[in-house]
Order: sequence, then structure tokens, then C-alpha cells
Amino acid sequence: MDRFDDALVILDGAGPDYAGGLANHGPMAAEALFALDRADAVVPWTERYRRKLGDEPAPGTPVDRAAFREALGQMRRYPDWLALFLGEFREGPWKPAVDRWVYELAPGFAGAAAHGVIRVGHAVRSLARLDAPGRRKELARGFAYWAATHQTLPVKETRPAHLTPDQALAHVPKVPPDVRPSGSIAQGLKLVATLPEFPAVISLVDSGAPESFVPALGETFARVFLAGTRTSGRTIALIHAVTGPAAAGLIVPHVSGRTAARLLACAWQTCAAIYAVFGRPPEAGDAEPSRASREELIGAAVKSGDEHAIKFTEACLRLDAAKPSPAYRAAATRALELLS
Repeated sequence: MDRFDDALVILDGAGPDYAGGLANHGPMAAEALFALDRADAVVPWTERYRRKLGDEPAPGTPVDRAAFREALGQMRRYPDWLALFLGEFREGPWKPAVDRWVYELAPGFAGAAAHGVIRVGHAVRSLARLDAPGRRKELARGFAYWAATHQTLPVKETRPAHLTPDQALAHVPKVPPDVRPSGSIAQGLKLVATLPEFPAVISLVDSGAPESFVPALGETFARVFLAGTRTSGRTIALIHAVTGPAAAGLIVPHVSGRTAARLLACAWQTCAAIYAVFGRPPEAGDAEPSRASREELIGAAVKSGDEHAIKFTEACLRLDAAKPSPAYRAAATRALELLS
């Protein structure tokens, strides 16, 4: 047991969202703080964050596994999804159920700006460290939120073009600049349905090699973040184009190759949709090397107290450690400036 388990006790009974639909970031940010080697900050941060959250509805009648697709994307069915997944993960090996449900839910990656996937990713990493009842319950909550907010994007599958994410970005159609998205990120993503070329975007890349695809996806969208926040970019939307695939990278080691390839294809599609609606093309010179050290970035994230700053800093530093790129620390530095 560690400080993350203490955070889960504090957060137990908190609702999946608050203030009219904002995702509960508590478990995600607490786990990210632990991963950043700041266990000392986990409980104080969680206690402050818990005050803004409402209460979780009681589990309902479990969703019928034989007809689960009928309940996808219905937030009012969250209690029923929670009842199903509490049963799925209560005991026994958890990885087979993760593999099955990630495969089924992957097409809804975009739901709630990928927060369902992100919550599951952090929960999976915590379970891989230590199998404990509270962590299994958190995994169930993550999957319930993913299912209840499930949002698909238009798809026309063709032969993969085998482009890298940065190459494929040039082929992603853009929402006209005079069409300004309103409302939540999820509502904004509905605009990609107006782009006739978007359904084929999912087949621009080949996601079958996670060890190279995850770093390539992360670096591409770290650069998209930098380009989109040069002036008045859509900071929060573009953050999720990095934290979403980074969370998918946490899930990949624990699922089959078939499931990983599907998950990462949907991660690319969601990131491309965020770019199509909210982003700008990256340019040379966007990723000016940051002079900030890892410790300085972590300290700034903790000081900010901002959940997005914490999760984004952790994701950037993790991706940078796996395959270094100046884009990651530059992006983390920019985000901390904007969110602090």
C-alpha cells in the first residue's frame, strides 16, 4: 500500500464528473503525482481536490453484457456500467477483462475528451504496481466512465497508408477557421462529421508496432500543442491530444497485440480529430529546447495544483524518458506557464 491508496480512500464515493459535466480528475492526477516521485504531495492535493466533487450515484442494475452496445454513450447509465465493471474486476485475474473491454470500447476513445481512457490508463498502471481492492474499484470506475461517455468518430477503413503520425498530419482535413467550436471538447469533435475526408483518416497510419507508434504519436501531438498555443490556442483540448495517447501507452503492455493495435488506431483518430477542430500545423522552431530540469518541471506542476498541469507534465516526462525529444519539455513548460 502507498500514498495512492490513501488518495483512493479520500476519493471513494466521489462522482465521475462535477460542475455540469467536467471529468473528475482526482484519481488520475493523484496517480500521476505518485509516478512523478512526489508521494508527499498526493494526499494534500487530493484532499483539496475532493472538496469540489459531488457524490457518486449508487451502483444500479448491471448492464446486460449480451446487449451492452445499447447502453454505450449514455451517461445516465453510469450507475449500471459501474455495477457491471465492479463485478468484472472484483476478483480473479484482471488482465483478461481489461483486454476484452479495451477492445470493445476503443472506438469510443474520444468520449469526454478521452478522459475514460486516461482514467483507465492510470488505474492499470497502479494495478500493475500492486493488486489491491481499492485499485480494482478505481479500474471499474474508469471503465464505467469510458463506456458511459463513449463517443465514436466517422470511420471509413481502407488499406493503411503506413504513414508516420507526423506525415499523416498533413493529410488530416481541417474545420474551416470561421467555424468556431462551442461547448465542451466532445461537442466540438462532432464537427469532424462535417468533413467528407475525415472518415478515412484512421487508415493513414499503421498502429501495429506500439513500441514505435506510441512515441511517434506523442511527439507529433506535443508539437501540435506547441503550435496551437503560440497565441490563443485551445490549451485544454490540445493537452488531451498528448495525455490520451500517453494513457493508451500505459494500457498497451497489458493487452493483446490485436487490442493494442485497435486502441492505438483510435488514439490516432481522436488526436487527429482534436487537431482538425482545435489545432494548427506545427512549424519548425516550435519546440525550442526548454532549460527546465525534470525536477524543476515537477516542482512547478505540484506548485500549480492544476490537475491538467500535473497529468500533462507526467505524460511528457514519461514519453521523453522513453524516446527523448525537445518537444516534450518545451510543451510541459508552455503548459505550466498557461495553467499556473
